[in-house]
Amino acid sequence: MQSERSIEQSIHSPHLRHVAAVGTEGRGPTTDRRIALSVRIIEKEYQRPNLDTSELAKLFHLSKSRFRHLFLQQVGKSPSRFLKTVRLQNARFLLETSFLAVKEVMHKVGYTDASHFTRDYRATYHVPPSKHLRQFFTAAAG
Repeated sequence: MQSERSIEQSIHSPHLRHVAAVGTEGRGPTTDRRIALSVRIIEKEYQRPNLDTSELAKLFHLSKSRFRHLFLQQVGKSPSRFLKTVRLQNARFLLETSFLAVKEVMHKVGYTDASHFTRDYRATYHVPPSKHLRQFFTAAAG
């Protein structure tokens, strides 16, 4: 397995180097450090619309299929599904705790296409984001 130093040298973005250097304290039962670091990177960088899970595979010198296999085995979701989950959870949080418009929330969590965001949000929460926003504020006011 690679040392943390060689992993940090592989990471091109200064911010990603910082994320990798922070470590993985408190991460559940993940045993492969590469996967634990990938989880941390996704949790910190989910706002980047161009965050690509194949980029993470390259970062840790794994094929896309091996990376996906390890990630699925240890996290219980594929890397792309995990990224989508993180983005949608953060979108829901922003919709419920901020005064941002749905389109602003969409951009803040890394989506660039409104119909794609709405479709994913509806599939996860069974209601479109605009309706969720109205229901949440109606319930809070009532």
